[in-house]
Amino acid sequence: MINPLKKLCSLIGDAKLRTKLFIGYVSIIALGFAALCVVLYLNTQRTFTDEVRNKSFEIIKQVNSNIEDNIKEMDLLINYLYLRKDENYNPLIDIFIGAKSEVPATLLHRDWEFNKLFEDLIYLRNDFSGIFMHGDNGIEFSRFNYGSTKNYNIYMEWYGKTIKNKGKTTVLGTHKQFYSDSGMLVFSVAKQIENPANKRGLGVILLDFDLSMLRKECQAIDILKGSRIIISDGNYNTVYQTDEAGIMEKIDKKIIEKIDGKESVVSNIELAGGKYLLVSNTSARYNWKMIALVPMEEMMRKWKDTENIILIVVIPLLIMIFIVSYILARRITKPISRLINQMEVIEKGDYNINWVYPSRDEVGQLSRKFVSMVSTIRELIRKEYKASLAEREAELKALQAQINPHFIYNTLELISTISIIEKVPQIDEVALALARMLRYSIKTKDDVVTLGEELHHVEDYLRIYNSRFDYKIDFVNKIEKQFYNYGILKLTIQPIIENAVVHGIEKSERDGLIVISAEENQGILSVNIIDNGSGIEEEKLKVLTDSLKKDADGVSWELDGSQSIGLKNVNARLSLYYGKSYGINISSEMNKYTKITLKIPAQLAAAVI
Repeated sequence: MINPLKKLCSLIGDAKLRTKLFIGYVSIIALGFAALCVVLYLNTQRTFTDEVRNKSFEIIKQVNSNIEDNIKEMDLLINYLYLRKDENYNPLIDIFIGAKSEVPATLLHRDWEFNKLFEDLIYLRNDFSGIFMHGDNGIEFSRFNYGSTKNYNIYMEWYGKTIKNKGKTTVLGTHKQFYSDSGMLVFSVAKQIENPANKRGLGVILLDFDLSMLRKECQAIDILKGSRIIISDGNYNTVYQTDEAGIMEKIDKKIIEKIDGKESVVSNIELAGGKYLLVSNTSARYNWKMIALVPMEEMMRKWKDTENIILIVVIPLLIMIFIVSYILARRITKPISRLINQMEVIEKGDYNINWVYPSRDEVGQLSRKFVSMVSTIRELIRKEYKASLAEREAELKALQAQINPHFIYNTLELISTISIIEKVPQIDEVALALARMLRYSIKTKDDVVTLGEELHHVEDYLRIYNSRFDYKIDFVNKIEKQFYNYGILKLTIQPIIENAVVHGIEKSERDGLIVISAEENQGILSVNIIDNGSGIEEEKLKVLTDSLKKDADGVSWELDGSQSIGLKNVNARLSLYYGKSYGINISSEMNKYTKITLKIPAQLAAAVI
């Protein structure tokens, strides 16, 4: 069974370039876009969740701060009651300091003062619901907005707690009014009354407030639909919650486990009603905890709205990706298809192509190069036709010219024979040397000869040269026989010897000396040629050395107006044949010597060929 993936790859591999480009564009852009969408989706979801968390926490923290401010204001009301002074007279303190009296006038004055306090409290706060005062001297006062005073026991838990706090405000969570038969739910603040003169306790004041302030603050919280707000006291009893069904009851144990001992909490929690985001903040002053339960289902519903918006944006973008990918693929492949059609025309033998794609991009360059190539081929075909005619003509001329070298060789041998007969050995020696040089120079079978053959050619050259002039050039060959079979380009040493003679030894006008040696090191054969000629001036030597490094074009080196095969020519031939790391090096000192070193691969002639 064929692997579906291999089958798909085979189909794509055989498809047209336009289809491949389209699939490639769509795949790359779609994958990149998909990755971007996933990252954007996850990042947006995380941002949305973080925003809900942060918003919930900030709202809860602010509401907690508002409730703290309200309780501080209630605390100030108590201070207002017993710390106020009218011309150094504080009626409340005086009542609780003085002895209990049943004198009607005294009772009337005391009731008037108490009622005045009650009316002031109602005026200052709309949520004020009742007051209870008890003095250590036995004087008591209570009054409530609703209901009447019922029988009570002063020594309740709140009383002992208030006395224990010694002048600090005690906040009591939601409860039914202690000393009224109304059954109304209130929360209270209580404080011990102290004598300003000696800070001794005189009694307690208890102020009751209805739940309107808590209700208003909780209802003002706008997080998400279905969110629950719970206010608990330090014992985790519910002071208030939005549905007002579980007030005065213990909050859920799972919530307590999450928030116990922590100032602030933002966490996920699973309760009987579902999964929620739990956010809580603790009042540092009163140890009340403000708790928000945000339903995760509602968060996901809100996120779904964002998700739908993303889809509305993504789908048109995907359609645009397909359209743009098709246009790009078609724009690239259309000129290529045109080139293919032109190639088919050329394949049939028609080279008259001149269409060029006008764009400056790579396809346009390819089109121009293609047309240029076709033009070149057309021109080459024309030249090849002419060359084939010229070649036939040249072959005929070459056959005619082959007789010339043989004629020269035969003539030189004739001269040699005559010189022997006439007993002139010097003519015989020169004639044979010239014949060998001519034969060596014009033979075209091989470009590479042995080092030994090249040295024999140099010896023939110097033999003829010494016969022409009165002074003599001594040639000292120090090359070991083991190097004689190494390969070297033909006519490389003799031009250097000729340069040494013409440009060095002849100018010195004294007997010359040329020493040649060779050494092998790390696969390189160095042939050293030293002459005792006039040397090269330092400035000219620098120019020549720089020229040898820069040029390898075979141009002859001209010195003092004379022409030779030239050092540059030899250097260029060596560099072109063996590589740029091979060639010649020159060192010289005026009126002393010139040293030229040829560097070639240390290989046998057969291996080089």
